[in-house]
Formats: sequence, C-alpha cells, structure tokens
Amino acid sequence: MIATDSVNPNPGPASRARSWVSQQVDSFLNWLFALHDSSASMRSLLTSLFFLLAYILSIVFNHSAEEWVTLFNIWIGLEPVKETTILPIPLDILANTLLAPAVLARMIALAIPFWFMTDMAAVYLADIFEKEFDVAKTFLGQAAFGGYYNTIRISNGKIAEEHLESPIVQIGGPGYLLVELDSAVLIETPEGEARIIRPSGGEWRNRAVIDGFERIRQCFDLRDISGSQDIVARSRDGIPITAKNVQYTFSVYRGGESVKKTLPVPYPFDDDVIKKLVYGEVRPVSPGKVPERKPDWATTKPGNIYSNINNELGGFISKRGLSEFFSTIGAPEEEAFNKMEENIRKSGQEISGIGSSNGGSQPLKAGDFTARSLITKLFYDDKGFRKVLKNKGLQLNWIGIGTWDTPHEIIPARHMEAWKISRENFIRKHPDELEKLETEARLNEITRLIQQVIEKWYRLKGTSDEEFIDLMLDEYHEKLEAALGTYEREGQDPPRNLIDALYALNQVRGIRAHNLEPDEGVG
Repeated sequence: MIATDSVNPNPGPASRARSWVSQQVDSFLNWLFALHDSSASMRSLLTSLFFLLAYILSIVFNHSAEEWVTLFNIWIGLEPVKETTILPIPLDILANTLLAPAVLARMIALAIPFWFMTDMAAVYLADIFEKEFDVAKTFLGQAAFGGYYNTIRISNGKIAEEHLESPIVQIGGPGYLLVELDSAVLIETPEGEARIIRPSGGEWRNRAVIDGFERIRQCFDLRDISGSQDIVARSRDGIPITAKNVQYTFSVYRGGESVKKTLPVPYPFDDDVIKKLVYGEVRPVSPGKVPERKPDWATTKPGNIYSNINNELGGFISKRGLSEFFSTIGAPEEEAFNKMEENIRKSGQEISGIGSSNGGSQPLKAGDFTARSLITKLFYDDKGFRKVLKNKGLQLNWIGIGTWDTPHEIIPARHMEAWKISRENFIRKHPDELEKLETEARLNEITRLIQQVIEKWYRLKGTSDEEFIDLMLDEYHEKLEAALGTYEREGQDPPRNLIDALYALNQVRGIRAHNLEPDEGVG
C-alpha cells in the first residue's frame, strides 16, 4: 500500500483557527524582535509596561484586603490614626504603599538582573567589535529599546569629523543619517543585503532612518571631481615623452544623455552603479601581508581614474614616433607649397607652350600628426575608453590633453638648430610670411620706443614743470635724431614728416640746424 499524508486535507474550523492564531503569533514575535525602528519602540514600550505592571502588582499584593480598607478609611478620615504615626497621613500612607520597603525590594530584585544583563551584553558587544564599553552600551540601548537616536551628517562624500566616534559609524544602526545633496551612502543590513540612501532632503526632518546593526559600508561624492596628472611613456622609437598637466573631470555614471539634472536632484545616479563601484572593486592580496584594516567608509568613492587616463594616453604615445608629436610642417604649409608648385607649372606651360609636370615628388609633405581634437575624441569613444569607465560605474565629463614634453638631453641642440633653420628657410620663400614678420618687427620696435618714453616719464614725475617738459622734449628729440641717422647711414631719403617734426622741435628748443628745411606750413 502507498502511504498517504497523515495531515487532514480538509481541516475543520477549530484547526484553521488554531493555525491562524499560530501564524499571527509567529508574525508578531518576528516583528517584535526585528531590528527595525518601530520594533525597538514597541520593545521599549512593552519593557516599560512590564516594570509598571510589576510595580503595581507588588504594591497591590503587599497588603491584604483588610489592610487596604483600613488605609482607605484612614485616608478619608473614617478611622483614627495610630498614636505611633509620626508623619502626616498622606506621607504615611505613601511610605506604606508606593514606597514600602517590600515593594522597593521586589523592584530592585527585578531591576538588578535587567541591568546586569544589559551590561554583560554591552561587554560582549564591545569585545566583538573592539570598541569602548560606553559606545557599545549606548548602541545596545538604542538598538534594543529605541529611544533617542544619534544623527550623523554626510557631506562631500564624507562623514562629518565630529561624528566619526558615533556608535552608528563604529558599530551600526539604529540612527539617523543626514545626507547632503552631493552625497549618497551604501548601507549593509545584517542579512548581507545592500541598500542605497540617497540625499535625505525629502525625508522626515530631512533624515533617513537606518535600522539596528545596519552599517555604513561606503560613502559617495556625487559631484564632478577634478583631477590632473603628468603621463610619461615611450614613443615608438623609444624616446620618453611626457604629457604635462593633463586635466579632467569625472563622476559616477549618471545614466546617459537622457538623464537631466534638476534642482531637487542636481547629481542623478543609478543604484546599480553605486553597488558596482563597491562590489566590483578589485582588492589586491599580497601573500604574507596583513590586509589593511581601514574601514571602507574612511575612503570616499568614486576614487580616481588615474590608471585609466594613464593607460589610454600612454597607449597613444607608444604607437607613434617622436616626429608625430613635434611635427614642423602641417596641412596649411603643405597646401601653400601645392599652390606654389601649381603656379610654377602654369608659368612653365605658358613660356614653353607645352605641357609639363612637376618633375618630381612633392617637396614638402605633412607628416603623420594627430590633432588635439582627435586625441580628445579618443576619450569619448562609446566602444573604447567611455565603455571601460561605464563598466566601472564612472563617466568622463571633460578632459584637456595638456602639453607634450621630452627630456632636453634626448634631442641635441644641433637638432633643434636644424629645425629652426628649416623654419626660417620656409618663411623666406613666402612673401606673406615675410610681410607678417616685417609688420610684427615694426610694431615691436614702436612698442619698445613708447615704453622707454613712458619709463622716462615715470622717473621725472617729481621734477618741476619746466624741467619735466624740457627733459621729455629732449627724449623725443633724441629718438627722432636716431631715426634720421639710421636713414642717412642706409643712404635713404628720410620721410618728410620726420624732417618736419625735427624742425619743429628745434624751433621750440631754440636749436638751429642748417641741414633741416621745413615743409610748407611748418615753423
């Protein structure tokens, strides 16, 4: 025979009622001894009611019914007071009822074991967590019976320094977290589950509640974080190249372009990203080395992206030669030479009347060179660098590549001189460039002369007006005479306005120069 289930598949009303009551009792007990804030408040209430009830019963059963009747009659004056009574009637009745020695003894007998029990539990807890006894006892009172909770503030991804010794930080909840808009906190429950506490601005009294034994695992700075570094790598031809002052900003991954910042949520993020940053972190382990005992909350996340920037830009450097970083010729120069060759070819055709070719290869060609905009674009590649950061729960918001630099001993002085000569030769072959240089030189010389006059003016500010005017005219006269001498040495005719200006100065200062004749209207 096949054995059948001994449980009645169709229980009667009494059995169903007992089952329902049992489930309700189990559910209530599970809730009562849970580590939630509401459960702790209920335990505190039941404990208080227990001691109050014990006190009332101890008072009631401390006297017989006849004694209670006698005390009542004495209170209302129906019976006389004993002659041995010294105290007034109310105080005498109080001493024999509420404060009776037997009643107080019973309450002390209940309170001492309770006090001893909580102290022993605090000692055990302090030993387990290696904390001070007072910290453990405060935590135990809050976790078991609720009451006044501590509040800790978290701002800029850090726990406020004045709250570092709080039981909430050292052991765990219950307590309140005041989380600023720029921060988030990952909390771990006793069951090993993780939950994220966002900025607590919308919570009751702007505080988030953490339950008993829930611990702060990690704090996060949600703002854009700035970083800078120098990156050293060897080029393809083995020469060390440094990318100096590479600057960037990054943050936790905010969820892509579709997520927008708002005033209530200025720093959006995804809970899964926060968990990935904590539980996806690689922790190196060295044989024979004691692991660091520094708590995770002591270090603010998301940390840095130093190694990621270094790997990306270092890989870029290692794939290119030195000339590609310090290219002396680019696309504009190449186009100018192409245009010049085209003009020469056309002139040759006009003179000879026959077709001609350039007769050789292009005299100047731009080498392989990657513009800064293209280098920056490498860091925003959705399938490259950006994807790597996204997998780590991070995103790059902006980057500046910095400047290239090499050790001076690597590039000898003669190489630099050759480079300068090639640039000068290039400039000499281009009238536009020569005209620019001439204009620039003229402006620089005029600026220098003006600065000299201004410096003279500053030095003469303390002199009298007549002396000041005479010395300033002398300064102008000297500059104009020097200009005239330059023209004469070069064998060129000086400009008419220079002659007129010198003649006018001579007239003002009373100097007669026979080699100067004024133009009409001057003098």
